Amino acid sequence: MVPADIMPANAPLPDSMPSAASRLNKTELAGKHTRAVKGIILVTLLWTEGKMSKNDHFRMIRESKEGGFNPECVLFDSWYSGMDNLKIIWDLGWTWLTRLKMNRLLNPDGFGLVQINEVEIGTDGLTVHLKGYGFVKVFKIASKNGRIEHCVTNDLEMSETRRFEVF
Repeated sequence: MVPADIMPANAPLPDSMPSAASRLNKTELAGKHTRAVKGIILVTLLWTEGKMSKNDHFRMIRESKEGGFNPECVLFDSWYSGMDNLKIIWDLGWTWLTRLKMNRLLNPDGFGLVQINEVEIGTDGLTVHLKGYGFVKVFKIASKNGRIEHCVTNDLEMSETRRFEVF
């Protein structure tokens, strides 16, 4: 379940589902689980005048700060992890946590850029320089089916335990 002080920009199905008796529960395809699971899906409907990209919608996050919202951490999928979006959240003074695609470039040792999937990352994560952004902390996550994913945050002090709690 997503804690109350966490702001998901793309909310996945929570791992701990509410009671199956709840009338809000529905069976939905969950990318994280790669199968249909029972849970509550939050859908946000947004009306705009004109054409807006997914990133234009994401950038509306600024309005939540203007409205007084101050999350402990903003969570979002790699779909939104472009450099401009990362910098927007940083400029708002917020911590963010997201996934990165395997081809993102970072500098783990000061000797040049490599793809994230080529970097040796320990169980406690690794602080690296993300091209175009600055220093971030990367975590390597192995799923049960053997697929490897990478989470990254601008919170250089984040522990693996905390990462697991919020993502």
